[in-house]
Amino acid sequence: MKLMNMHKKSYFKRSVTGVINSLVFSLTAATALATPPTLQEFQTGDPARASEVNDNFSKLKTYAHGLANSLTPVLCTGANKALQWDGSSWSCATITASGSSISCPTGYVPVPGNITLGTSDFCVAQFEMKSDGSGNAVSQNTGTPWTNINANDAFSECSSILGGSGEYALISNPEWMTIARNIEATATNWSGSAVGSGMLPRGHSDGGSVSAVADTNDPYTGTGNNSGQSPGSGWEQKREFFLSNNSKIWDFAGNTWEWVDYSVGENPAVYSSGPTNCPSSYHEMNVAIPGGCSASSTDILPAGGSYTANTNGVGRWYGGSQGGVKRGGANGSSTGAGVFTLEFADLPTNTNSNYGFRCVYRP
Repeated sequence: MKLMNMHKKSYFKRSVTGVINSLVFSLTAATALATPPTLQEFQTGDPARASEVNDNFSKLKTYAHGLANSLTPVLCTGANKALQWDGSSWSCATITASGSSISCPTGYVPVPGNITLGTSDFCVAQFEMKSDGSGNAVSQNTGTPWTNINANDAFSECSSILGGSGEYALISNPEWMTIARNIEATATNWSGSAVGSGMLPRGHSDGGSVSAVADTNDPYTGTGNNSGQSPGSGWEQKREFFLSNNSKIWDFAGNTWEWVDYSVGENPAVYSSGPTNCPSSYHEMNVAIPGGCSASSTDILPAGGSYTANTNGVGRWYGGSQGGVKRGGANGSSTGAGVFTLEFADLPTNTNSNYGFRCVYRP
């Protein structure tokens, strides 16, 4: 309960219905419930009514306790499971991308937000951005990724996409980390089929050209590798990644570096650079952020603190004083590629044949 200034009025109007709906139970058909108690208002500046407040809570607790004893528990465990209220009862539902509470544009998939990282649900381009032939950025599997673009132009291309009531933008670092940590926490992405067991895919990272996703039914399309190969000897070239809601994203590691806007909406009209005071050297993901670097662990590192590039495929990060932020690694990054890979080593105005980008849609 949030108390206001003593000179202002604050009222206790707790909805019994809201409290009941927060209980993870399903009503049994044969149960007759007592009438919910009527809760009184009180004014915080009136100490004489303190006993009424206590009485209200007592009534509510008694009613809730009796209600709970007359309900049948609904157990809801397992991957992608969540309790769902249909207005009259609870059930254990399977949550999938198609069942997301947000609607995404064509070529984009929903991403669950992350409270720790400060993100709400958003949509991300399923593929690295391509040009539609008229200079417009589109998310589609066909065509070579749009490269030779700098961070400022990538920011502008995403911001200029039209359609929907939300906004398009270059993916931000908190959004990137939201996806990377979700990938890390989803067992199907690990070679050992359990979180932390084996390694995560590095994507197309062992040489060759930047490529399209020619066959969306083949997670190794264009790589010459397959799932029957050992992790570290071909398995890791897999180009698809799954989120906890079953959304599938391609090339989140490898194929092309992807420019990242460091902040979410800090200045909607200008690309936001990253720290310029982090050591210009490669760092493993199982080592704390060096002192003097203004980046934090939630800006760069996996949630699991023991992962390394060679063993677990999470990539490495590189500091620098240039401010441009790139993530994921590219077609020739080898063991340096990974969903957490990051570099601060380029100016936002730099371009390269393997520097690309990815947009998001914020409803």
